This record gives sequence, C-alpha cells and structure tokens, in this order.
Amino acid sequence: MADQRSRTMTARQPDEAASANQNAVREERRGPVRLRLTAALALGALVAETIGVLERYMVATPHPVPDYHPFFSDPFYMKAWLASATVVLACGQLVTAAGMFGLFHLSGSRFYNFMHRWSGRIAMALTLPVAFNCLFDLGLNAPDTRILIHATLGALIYGVFTAKVLLVRQARTPGWLLALAGSALFIVILGLWLTSAYWLFALYGVHL
Repeated sequence: MADQRSRTMTARQPDEAASANQNAVREERRGPVRLRLTAALALGALVAETIGVLERYMVATPHPVPDYHPFFSDPFYMKAWLASATVVLACGQLVTAAGMFGLFHLSGSRFYNFMHRWSGRIAMALTLPVAFNCLFDLGLNAPDTRILIHATLGALIYGVFTAKVLLVRQARTPGWLLALAGSALFIVILGLWLTSAYWLFALYGVHL
C-alpha cells in the first residue's frame, strides 16, 4: 500500500510541475497584455482631458470663425444633420458588431468586419466638422445645462474612440472589454445627438 501511494505521488509530481510551469507562462504573458490595455485606457483618458482643457480655454477666450455651411441653411442645421448621419452609422456599428460576435448565426464575418470598420471611420470623420464648429462656438453664448452636457460628451467621444481603437489592435483584448468600449462610444454619440440635433429639430423643425 505504501509503495502504491509512493508511486502515485511520484507520478503526480511531474504533472504538478508542468501545471505550475504553464501557470507561470500564462502570468508572464498576461503582464504585457495588462500593461498595453492599461496604456490604451490611459491614453484615451488623456485625449478626453486634453479636449476638455481646450474647451475651457475656448469658453474663457472665444475665437469666432467664419460660418461655413454648404447645402444647409445655417451651421446649426449642418451640425444637426451630420450628427444624425453619425448616429445612423453608429446604429449600424451595433448591428455589424453583433454579426462579428456571431449573434446572428450567419456566415460572412468578413462582410461584418469590413462594414464595421468603414462605417466607424466614416462616422468619426463626420464628427470632425461638427466638433470644429462647436469648439469655436464655445464662449459666444452663455452655457446652460444642455451645452455643458454636450461639451462634456464632446470631450469624451474622442477619448473613448482612441481607447477603443487601441484596444481593438491588441491581440489579447477580452471580448467583453471591446463590447464595453463600443457600447460606451455609442452611448456618447447618442448623447451628443440628443443634446444637439434632437434639441434643434424639436425646437425649430426638421429641414435643411
């Protein structure tokens, strides 16, 4: 009986050593991954904070720029329609992301990847003229609650976007973290639309 126990313990020792080695290797791999993920989130926060500082500067010292609103009656409606197009594309991002995660149980992952990537690029490109105009409009009017919320979300959108892009490019980013970053970006875009385009359309009507 003692010999059998001894042989059993001897057989277990290599297995335990191999398991310990595997755990050590996993921990070594997780270290750089965690560092890169933390760096991505920190850089996103830095971008948001930088834009926030710039917004506070523009409120204190306004810098009006000439109005530029081709095809639209005024800059406000230009921003409203560009923001609305961004929301539509953001909704498409949700659909294509669901397809990428296999929620539709359909083939065509390359199609979802392509559409998700390019709809996101176009959506963020549409925000640039809106952000430029909004930034230089700060300080021209007394800020109320809506404007303050809108300005805060305007700083967050590029910070969240930066973090999301960096997380996507990391090979070992957890799927739940990517979904969380994408959801956060969608919520910020929706909040920007509600505090700008929706407010304008509800108050002055829908037209170009």
